[in-house]
Amino acid sequence: MVCIRETKWLRTRLGDYRVPSDCILYGPEWQSIAPITLLPFIDDSDNYYGKVIHEYTKELKSMGVVIDFKDGVDFVAAGLYFPGDPSCITPSNVLALLECFRILLQDRNYSFPDSVRTRISKKWLKTYDGYRPPDQCLLFDSKWGSYLKCTDGPFVDEGFYGSNITSYRKELKAIGVVVDVGNGCPLIASQLDFHLEFSSVVRIYNYLMAFNWEPNCEAAKRIWIPNGSEDGEWVSPGECVLRDKDGLFSSQLQVLEKHYEQQLLVFFSSAFHVKHTPSVDDYCELWKVWEGSGNQLSHADCCKFWAYVLKHWNAKTERTLADSLVKLPVGSDSDGILLSDKQDVFIADDLQLKDLFQRSSPNLYLSVHTIPFATLDVEEVSGSQPAEVHNFVQGKWIESSSWNTILDPLNGEPFIKVAEVDETGIKPFVESLSKCPKHGLHNPFKEPERYLLFGDISAKAAHMLSLPKVSDFFTRLIQRVAPKSYQQALGEVQVTQKFLENFSGDQVRFLARSFAVPGNHLGQQSHGFRWPYGPVAIITPFNFPLEIPVLQLMGALYMGNKPVLKVDSKVSIVMEQMMRLLHYCGLPADDADFINADGKTMNKLLLEANPRMTLFTGSSRVADKLAVDLKGRIKLEDAGFDWKILGPDVQEEDYVAWVCDQDAYACSGQKCSAQSMLFMHEPVANLFPSINVDNLVTTLVQNWSRSSLVSKLKDLAEGRKLEDLTIGPVLTFTTEAMLEHTTKLLQIPGSKLLFGGEPLKNHSIPPIYGALKPTAVYVPLEEMLKAKNYELVTREIFGPFQIITEYTRDQLPMVLDALERMHAHLTAAVEVIGKSVNGTTYAGLRARTTGAPQNHWFGPAGDPRGAGIGTPEAIKLVWSCHREIIYDFGPLPNRWAIPPSS
Repeated sequence: MVCIRETKWLRTRLGDYRVPSDCILYGPEWQSIAPITLLPFIDDSDNYYGKVIHEYTKELKSMGVVIDFKDGVDFVAAGLYFPGDPSCITPSNVLALLECFRILLQDRNYSFPDSVRTRISKKWLKTYDGYRPPDQCLLFDSKWGSYLKCTDGPFVDEGFYGSNITSYRKELKAIGVVVDVGNGCPLIASQLDFHLEFSSVVRIYNYLMAFNWEPNCEAAKRIWIPNGSEDGEWVSPGECVLRDKDGLFSSQLQVLEKHYEQQLLVFFSSAFHVKHTPSVDDYCELWKVWEGSGNQLSHADCCKFWAYVLKHWNAKTERTLADSLVKLPVGSDSDGILLSDKQDVFIADDLQLKDLFQRSSPNLYLSVHTIPFATLDVEEVSGSQPAEVHNFVQGKWIESSSWNTILDPLNGEPFIKVAEVDETGIKPFVESLSKCPKHGLHNPFKEPERYLLFGDISAKAAHMLSLPKVSDFFTRLIQRVAPKSYQQALGEVQVTQKFLENFSGDQVRFLARSFAVPGNHLGQQSHGFRWPYGPVAIITPFNFPLEIPVLQLMGALYMGNKPVLKVDSKVSIVMEQMMRLLHYCGLPADDADFINADGKTMNKLLLEANPRMTLFTGSSRVADKLAVDLKGRIKLEDAGFDWKILGPDVQEEDYVAWVCDQDAYACSGQKCSAQSMLFMHEPVANLFPSINVDNLVTTLVQNWSRSSLVSKLKDLAEGRKLEDLTIGPVLTFTTEAMLEHTTKLLQIPGSKLLFGGEPLKNHSIPPIYGALKPTAVYVPLEEMLKAKNYELVTREIFGPFQIITEYTRDQLPMVLDALERMHAHLTAAVEVIGKSVNGTTYAGLRARTTGAPQNHWFGPAGDPRGAGIGTPEAIKLVWSCHREIIYDFGPLPNRWAIPPSS
């Protein structure tokens, strides 16, 4: 028997002799696979064994001959032989081969030999785009269907193979077919050239955008410009521009906004680096076209051209125009403008050009001259035209060896490059601070005229911010980096402007007002003075990119300190532009430094420079670390879990609901003072015995709970829209983190989701940020106070999120206990004043937690490290210390003699 098994004595259809274990007995199972393989079937032809051999199936199997398909799959893999014409391959052939692969892959350690991969790399799979090798094919399913049609790419032809082909997803993936929807971008993009139908091209672009595809070579960088629905042309990105606001380039450039929706414009900018607007070079090329046309220009087109030039005027623009322009505009007796050789042009009065502009557009001349300090155009900052943020030290703007790229919070474009200083680059900042003496740059006895200087600077800066063009510039810039509604961003600018206005004229020196107290004898007096610290540091967060840093920076400067200012890099571009405005208004260049750095680098700078005082606005965790590192030389405005208590009297429900909505959800809840918890008075106990969430807002009974407050609050919250940024990106919490927190809260007995609790829809906010609908969760007061729940319930979520609860009059001590146990005491709106410690507390019907104008103190209480902002008292507390000087000039008493020692 051993001899039979080991001797090559069985003849196969391949014409050779083999041992039994290397042979297959042909049967019906082998019919589908046979046409695409060369397998060692026993020769059952009439010329050899004949069909009678099949009568010995049992005996052959006992010798080792392969009978069943499942036992011979290794032969199939090794014997693959596709015909030269792939159209000869039937669906059953392919399905049989995939079944073979399925059996092979049941062994987790199995991998296709190189010889097999070489054989299957031929064109044998039928797609809607013809026959292709597996790695050039895609498998269509419902996930793909969310973006594309099966004819949009080389998808395996399900109509040819039947729906059963999709059951071999794993096997197709193993041989190289792309089955995951996120991995098909290269193949789909490679098919773009074969599409002429505009709707197909748009579908493909939307798919590529959804998975952040970028072309990997110049050949792939082509954009379809439609001409009707089924015709058009492919052009390079360099021939395109997203927008043409002036309407001048329809003949020179392809303007994409004419053909594509806003979302795809963002995609073209980020993936293809298409310019947002025509460049200076484009305008020069346009002028050359006009020069060569021989036609007159309209006043409107001429003004648009030169308005653009003035808006983008710098040394480079000047050189470009000087090299490019041959002719210049001159007046004519007709309605148009002539172009004449520039050597023949005589400018009799430069006001003539100004007058021409003003007659064409009365606001044009002002619009291009009212922001002399700005180094960017807010609307043009984008992935294709990123803005740059520099550092300022020792009187000059500097770059850095490393750049931190900031993503646009609304669409994910890398739209700002921040020159961040690393630990090796802090030396100039350390040296700059060390040059400032402990007695400051000025004090009541040293250069007191600087108090007047800063009054003048404040007046000029206030005036600049009062100009509509400048105010709009900062409002829109704030919106770009910390998205909030226009009104909220404008409010920040207006508060800053009013603050500067408040400290104009003599008001700065009034901050340094001293006092005198009579002494014990003639000639003795004690005088108290407000004294600067000298070198100081300011660290501010992202949520108020203008208001917080300006108010604290100016407060430090008013009192005679030299500050180094660090603003969160995500928004530091706002303060960089404000520093340029302050320099324009007369701020001495050596008086303040501006640094972009990460937290680790800034911490090292503080330790090496050893500022006499540091103002920190931000998280409690960092605040506590800095307090130790800086040995207590610090003032803090850290986290605030802020609350509102509604007493028993129901009044003006619409107004109270509006205030609660504004406090909780304006700026997407990203205010230090945002309402995090709402206590509603309810005298009836056991309010929620067993109710479903749909009836929750209607079953709140008695007083505020009985009123329609919660339903009104829900309606207001649901009216917030991403389109006007009344709800927007959350910059410090991801969507997943906020939803996870919501889920944990809803596991507390008796808790309910009042509204929200879902991600925003139809947006392009990058996943590193959060996108959550305004959310409120009800938590029973008794459950909140339990030790296992309290930390969770009072965790500050810096986003559109609040806790709502209720209390009875008998439970007021429990409410006060809840407040007492909170770590942060920043702001509150409260009926009970005498038993709470929050720093800025609003009381009364119109009370709010987020009212922080320039006319009152804003800051925490109950902490000796607590800082304030906005008022003379806040500035004196944070940015100066008390210095007592005792004058004692005599005269000596008559007959004075040396007394005995004591």
